[in-house]
Amino acid sequence: MLTQWRDNDHEVILCPKRWLYKEAINQQFIVHPRSVWLVWNYLKRVGLRSVLLKIKSRLAEEKRNCKMSGIGIGQLISFPSDSLQASGKFVLFFVPNHNTESNYLIVDENFVIDLPSISEFSDYLILDLPESLRKIVGWTRYSGIPADFLDVKDSLKLIAKNISANVSESAITTPNFVDKVEVFLPKSSKPSAVLFGLGNYAKTVILPSIRNNLQLCRVHEIDPDQLEFLKHNHTLCLDTSPVPRDGLIFDAWFIAGYHHTHVELAVHAFRQGATAVIEKPLATTRKQYTDFISALKQYPHHRFYLCFHKRYSALHSFYESDLGENNGDPVDMHCIVYEIPLPKYHWYNWPNSGSRLISNGCHWIDYFFFVNDYCAASEYKKWMPRGSDVVVQIKLNNGAYFSMSLTDSGSQRLGVRDYIELRVRDCTFTMIDSEKYVAENRTRIFSKKHVNPLNAYHRMYQKISRDICLGAGGDSLKSLISSDASLILEDM
Repeated sequence: MLTQWRDNDHEVILCPKRWLYKEAINQQFIVHPRSVWLVWNYLKRVGLRSVLLKIKSRLAEEKRNCKMSGIGIGQLISFPSDSLQASGKFVLFFVPNHNTESNYLIVDENFVIDLPSISEFSDYLILDLPESLRKIVGWTRYSGIPADFLDVKDSLKLIAKNISANVSESAITTPNFVDKVEVFLPKSSKPSAVLFGLGNYAKTVILPSIRNNLQLCRVHEIDPDQLEFLKHNHTLCLDTSPVPRDGLIFDAWFIAGYHHTHVELAVHAFRQGATAVIEKPLATTRKQYTDFISALKQYPHHRFYLCFHKRYSALHSFYESDLGENNGDPVDMHCIVYEIPLPKYHWYNWPNSGSRLISNGCHWIDYFFFVNDYCAASEYKKWMPRGSDVVVQIKLNNGAYFSMSLTDSGSQRLGVRDYIELRVRDCTFTMIDSEKYVAENRTRIFSKKHVNPLNAYHRMYQKISRDICLGAGGDSLKSLISSDASLILEDM
């Protein structure tokens, strides 16, 4: 079993000896009910193969879904080099978000305080988490959620006063620490690739879409429970490190982890002359975006692809064919977007992930700029009528304008939903839920189409992987204007 990667400068390794309190974290991941109706609805939309792949992916996440927080007594195994700790010492610890089946723990050093060596533990138990600890249930170092470390230590010190124990020496337990699995990779004629992030999207879309054109050599995923999905695959190196290992070079980097990590990994790819394939969004802050632009200037032979699937959809191909010669006419776009509500501790809610406008709304913003050949914008407006619901408007220098209403109020029956109208000259092109297409002019409906809504994702990664094989140049610099626009609205 793979183990969590450890930050040697800030985290300790300890063996838990006794738990004083444990609590399941129930609102961290999207967990669908086991429903025949749910399966039937998806079956009609996306087909049997996609449904079976999705079920396999979700079933593999059952262990991942069982995270817990807790307080316990543990024995130190390893600690930062500048720490005053000693191996074998007993500590009181708090874990805000941890796997349930590990026989040892990796804990931020700020969540640990000293105890005497212990041979017999008292029967003391904690009935509930102190408020200072409950505030950071679900916390990880990737979240950007502020944690008051002094408050945490003060709470642990109060608890430690209730622990009685006999002082004695105790043998140190040494865990089997394996944060990566290396395998022999035979030389291939295909370009090599590495993947960062093994969520449901990567399992159901990226992996099956690139295998014909690229040799995927390595998968990085910080949660060992997610890598269980690939435990029977003996042709991949598996790694829980969030950062690339020194000395490993790949032709293509597929970056599909936490949103705020995309730019840093893309810059690593540029340094070794690799192609960066970046899942949306490119950046969650202005600084990240600026760092990316700086890297493009520093590495002039860069190649990157931003994975906005609407650019690759068959619906867009129908639109281009039906529109004919555009002659640069402005294209107005109006859309209503429904997102599924997110659990309280879901990572899309982290400060580091930005708002729902950055996390998901960027898709429709990008598509508007795409159909207008990335014309510059002259005006932005943003209104938040209720909670995190948002309405945005953009006007371009060519006269085209955009309006989007983004909400999570409504039915979850089919997941994410959208209704798009493109209006150009005397024609209206309607796209519904990424599967239905209708084109009409002032006299008649002249085109109607229906597609599998998941095909756009597979078309995207298949084309990108083929382009990498052919040495294509990647996305243009002007396409970055949509990422810039999303950040302008975010800042508002």
